[in-house]
Amino acid sequence: MTTRIVCRDGLAYVGELAAADARRVHLLGHMHPIWTRSIQDMFVWDGRWRRVLGHVSTYDSHLERGGTLWPAEFYTILYTNDI
Repeated sequence: MTTRIVCRDGLAYVGELAAADARRVHLLGHMHPIWTRSIQDMFVWDGRWRRVLGHVSTYDSHLERGGTLWPAEFYTILYTNDI
């Protein structure tokens, strides 16, 4: 299962979920586990990205419509005053 993790400090990871416990998440291809207290949002891929941790937001609507942007990129576009 592919997992997308967005951390509170803005770091973002994508990887195959290898193992998890109550405190940390291990992703294949990453050297260090990610502590669950650092995770702001977590998504899984089941044909499209689906949020499994975090608050429902405008970003979720973007994902439901087949969007693939990362949250920071999406919100930068959403709140840019270029109209």
